[in-house]
Amino acid sequence: MCSHFPKMPVQISIACLLIVGVFALVSAPAYGQETDSNERTRSVSIAPRVTVAETFTDNATLVNAGKKAEQITEISPGIRISSNGSRVKAYLDYALRGVAYAQNSSPRRSQNALNTFGTIEALDQWMYLDFSGTISQQSMSAFGTQSNVDTLINSNKTEVSSYRLSPYFRGRLGGLINYEARYSRTLMHSSASEASGVATSDGVVNLGGDTAFRSLTWSSNINRQVIDYSAGRSTEADSVDAGLSYSVTPQLIVFANAGRESSNYTSFDKQIFDTRSWGASWFPTERTRFSVSRAHRSFGETHSVIFEHRTALTVWKLTDKKDMSAAPSQTGLLSNDANPSAPVISGFLSSAVSQQHRQELALTLLGVRDTVTFAAVGSENRRLDTISSGIDDLSTSAVRQLGFSVDYLHRLTPDYSLELLGSQQRTLDLPGLQDATLYLININLTGKVGRYATASAGVRRSVFSSASPYDESALFFNLILQF
Repeated sequence: MCSHFPKMPVQISIACLLIVGVFALVSAPAYGQETDSNERTRSVSIAPRVTVAETFTDNATLVNAGKKAEQITEISPGIRISSNGSRVKAYLDYALRGVAYAQNSSPRRSQNALNTFGTIEALDQWMYLDFSGTISQQSMSAFGTQSNVDTLINSNKTEVSSYRLSPYFRGRLGGLINYEARYSRTLMHSSASEASGVATSDGVVNLGGDTAFRSLTWSSNINRQVIDYSAGRSTEADSVDAGLSYSVTPQLIVFANAGRESSNYTSFDKQIFDTRSWGASWFPTERTRFSVSRAHRSFGETHSVIFEHRTALTVWKLTDKKDMSAAPSQTGLLSNDANPSAPVISGFLSSAVSQQHRQELALTLLGVRDTVTFAAVGSENRRLDTISSGIDDLSTSAVRQLGFSVDYLHRLTPDYSLELLGSQQRTLDLPGLQDATLYLININLTGKVGRYATASAGVRRSVFSSASPYDESALFFNLILQF
């Protein structure tokens, strides 16, 4: 049932993934406590919790005409399960949020939140299974009403679930050739009927090995991908390539590949193209990483640049990536990895294959009691599949999003901290006919209350400038009880 995407309701999707996750974490072979190096152990932790939240807002419906004040109550039971065993390394966090509106601005409703991922070693050092899944509230349109709060009444928000299962085999042939054969199935579904879902199937076989030269290795890859949109069309791509990798030094590796690709991303029928790519990875120290790659694909040029550097007092990260995307920004938030709680720009849903160019710059300053994070993000999405009949923001023009945030965290005591977050997000189409900007200021005080509880209180101010503008101010309280 889980594999039939077009008819898959959200409830069934949740059940399918939770069954897989819980089975993997709890029902894996329970090896005894380790007594010698040949025995396997299992380490599983389970942490249930309940979150209670109260919000007082002056604009629950996010409109300027006819503002309606509201008191919003949330009760959210959740559970976190993690496994770090020899055969199962996995993580699952699920919460079911019940939301009630005291002034009846909206009927009571529920929202799901899920984040899970892991790897199961099914057969000793040969057969594996990767799985992952998310459920979150996301914007359908980049130009619709934007908000960083999921409990406010926003017709532009929908619940989106995304699941991936990937079995694969890995080993070595004759002591000479390394191989990996992998199949991946990804399903993304939205609770909004007007939003397109997407099912992606990927099959890949990788071969590689050493050469007569110690620093030179070879590799070859065979790939097949099918992307099917419920409100669009299906596209396919088959490719084969081979290449060499050379270790100039133990810290510097360069590579080059060449091959052929047959696809219909931009045409009705498959067309054959030559492909080529090159790149380098440099790790001068344990705290510094730099990698660059560039490829010529059937639909154009792609590239990836990643720079990371850490010192005792700073964390730097720069990324610049351009590639094809089956569902651009489907995770909903492009955020600073140094501080994932600080969102920069929100995403949107699509109904056809697109090309995404994303740039991120983040700097974190670390002090004894203070942490300051600056993050800037730019994202440009344009449709590759102009033949598709699917309707979304990319149907008529490209969409550019620009965001900037500053997050200041001050530790008042070992148990209490104060956070101040300010951010700006701007969305525009390249002809300049649509423009929307969201400003946010959030102040939050968080601390422990007793041994098993954490409480927080804060205020926020949001201003949205667009064809349908609004401003909103709110006071909120949260209590998390962990068992």
